Amino acid sequence: MLITEKIKCNFTSVREFWLFTRIFFLATLLPPMLKYLPLSMSLRLLTPNNCKKVTDFERDYLKEKIIKYTEFILSWNFLVWKKICLRQALVLFHFFYQIGLDIQIFFGVRENPNLSGKAAKKMLQGHAWLVSNGKIYLEINDDYINTYAVTYRFPFDENMLITK
Repeated sequence: MLITEKIKCNFTSVREFWLFTRIFFLATLLPPMLKYLPLSMSLRLLTPNNCKKVTDFERDYLKEKIIKYTEFILSWNFLVWKKICLRQALVLFHFFYQIGLDIQIFFGVRENPNLSGKAAKKMLQGHAWLVSNGKIYLEINDDYINTYAVTYRFPFDENMLITK
C-alpha cells in the first residue's frame, strides 16, 4: 500500500495528520532533550504559554486522537520510540495542556518490590503519571500508582491534590 493511501485511510483531515506529525516529532526529540536538559527546564519548555480555545466536544475528540497517536508511536519499541512512562506522560502532558485540559504530571518512587532485604533499599523504581481534576488519569490501576511516593509534580498547585 502506498504511503498516500495509508494516510488517507488513517487520517480524516489534514489537522489530524498535523497532530500526528507533531506528536511524532516531540516523541523523537524527548530522549535527547531529557539527556541534556534538567527535568525542570524540559517541563517549562513542554508547557505551552497559551492554550487553544476549543469546545468541550472538540477537546474530547482531540484527547482521543492524542492518546491514540501517542500510544501508536511509542508502541513501535524501536530506537527512541519506546513506551516508557516518562516519555508517554510528557507527550500527553504537552498536548493535553495545549488543548486546555486541567492536567498535571506527577513523578514518584518506591522500593523495588521484586527485591527483598538490603537490596530493596538500594533499588528504587520511578514512575510518571498524569492527574486531571485531582484524579489519576489514564492509568489502568490506581492502587498501583498509590504504591509510589510522590517526589515532584508539575505544575505545582496546592488546590490540585490527588483525591481518592
